[in-house]
Amino acid sequence: MDSTSSNLAQPAPVATRIADAHPSRLYAAVFAICLMILAAGAFEIVQLRASVSDRIQGKTKNIAISVTQTMDGLIDMMDVALLASVDVVAHSRNSKAPDQFAISQYLVDQASRLPHVAYLRGTDPSGNIVYGPGVAGTAVNLSDREFFIKLRDNTGLGLYMSTAPFTWKNWNTFFQQ
Repeated sequence: MDSTSSNLAQPAPVATRIADAHPSRLYAAVFAICLMILAAGAFEIVQLRASVSDRIQGKTKNIAISVTQTMDGLIDMMDVALLASVDVVAHSRNSKAPDQFAISQYLVDQASRLPHVAYLRGTDPSGNIVYGPGVAGTAVNLSDREFFIKLRDNTGLGLYMSTAPFTWKNWNTFFQQ
């Protein structure tokens, strides 16, 4: 036997036979595999997007709850501080002669204990600022302000919040009792 006849007796590899016989089937099989890979990738991307969206919604909700609780705590703290200050001023006014310096010093001390408060001030019934830091020598009247009018006309209103226009690097909120 010669070497050529032994090579002819062996069958050709399967891949060679399919490619030689039907190249369009090979291309279709490769194309189908590529489509399955793309479909699996697209499915995974959609699943990851949904997962990330759920996590973002959960974190956003937690942040919103945290901010709400923080703001509620700050507002409650201001309400208690203002109520205590109102009590001290009322008690002092019920005595013989209110000590303007002692009341002003109390308001300065109270403001120093509150982390986000710039100052606490008190007015007389006509709207003149008479208690608090820096009132000596300055005549400031608040009787034309919206908060003063609302609180004067409705003494049982309680804590009143008003905001000032946004200033450079600061956002001011005013609390009145």
